[in-house]
Amino acid sequence: MKRVIVALPPALTVAAAALLALFVAGRPGDLPTNVVVSIFYNVPVGLAFAVVGSAIVWRRPDHPVGWCLYVLATLLGFGLFCEGYAAWRGPGLDWVLWVWTLTIGPVYAALAAALLLFPTGVASTPRWAGFGRVIAIYTVVSPLIYALAPWPRDDFSGVLVVEERGWPAHSPIGWTGPGWLASAASAVAPAGILLLLVAVISLGWRWRRSSGDERQQIKWLALAGLVAIATILLGLTQQLSGGLSDGPPDLVGHAIFAFMIALIPVSVGLGIIRYRLYDIDTLISRTVVFGGLTAFIGAVYLATVVIGGQLVGRWAGSTTLLGLAAIATVALAVDSLRVRLQALADRLVFGARARPYELMARLDRELAAASDPDDRLLAIAEAAGRSVRASAARVAVVCP
Repeated sequence: MKRVIVALPPALTVAAAALLALFVAGRPGDLPTNVVVSIFYNVPVGLAFAVVGSAIVWRRPDHPVGWCLYVLATLLGFGLFCEGYAAWRGPGLDWVLWVWTLTIGPVYAALAAALLLFPTGVASTPRWAGFGRVIAIYTVVSPLIYALAPWPRDDFSGVLVVEERGWPAHSPIGWTGPGWLASAASAVAPAGILLLLVAVISLGWRWRRSSGDERQQIKWLALAGLVAIATILLGLTQQLSGGLSDGPPDLVGHAIFAFMIALIPVSVGLGIIRYRLYDIDTLISRTVVFGGLTAFIGAVYLATVVIGGQLVGRWAGSTTLLGLAAIATVALAVDSLRVRLQALADRLVFGARARPYELMARLDRELAAASDPDDRLLAIAEAAGRSVRASAARVAVVCP
């Protein structure tokens, strides 16, 4: 059961991306290119949060930062699923969209809580703990506002397919709330951005009062948070001023935005790997391999079926051969890629450690070159230290 829970965010993200990819492959040209590409920009963001959040939950289920990232990744995966479901025009789409609107506020709240609690899992001071209660209130109130807000609305940004085709005219609950709820719903996203900004300030406050490894952990996340918040504020300012366009130039802006948001889980991962924050180095190593293979398989399939289908689909008359070619390409390359990814992950997590065979061969040469017993003991100590990248190593001889 624990494995199912931990695997939910990345599996949901990958499945949602596959749902949309199948639609694009089967019905090319149904959605504009700028809409499709912008949606796929969200996939690496969701996977980044899913990998880090699931890894912390697996090894440290008692730590609230992991659960904040886990919830955030799950909600982002559900949002991506809504894109694919809306593309296929599945039954009950209005209810799916209504449920999605309930997650808008909790997405901001989960990210703000993670920033507030990183890295210790508790707020730095009682005053900042009070801010945590504000986040909790926002988490409860924002879904209630969106649940009752009248439709259609222009502030339900996020599901690009629906924005392209148009929102349903009426809320599926069949009840039209008072007019002030529309204004309150419009304020949910700006209020969430304000919470994120205050949470980043709390990181800066904690950084000034910290020292040692904790200071280094916070430094990277605070920098990523500031950059991401600045990007969000810039986009919000352009939206309010009417400066955003709907054409292909938006692809660059969406790519920059996705990259900036992905810096946050990446910074958390750096804190985990570089400073042994939650003792999950080995799991992170395996996750890097899994994530790399997943990205490779998805990229090959999309490049072969989707792009290839666009180029030669009319000539071939079917995408079946292209699908078989994608499967064959993946089968031939996946094992070699796995070995390379494992070596890269081990270097990222454990550093430039020697492989066991290299270590034993080097130790054998050093022992053969050392004639004095003391030199041999020294060689053994140095080899043990190199194998685990220890700053010092000591060997003792116990006489019976």
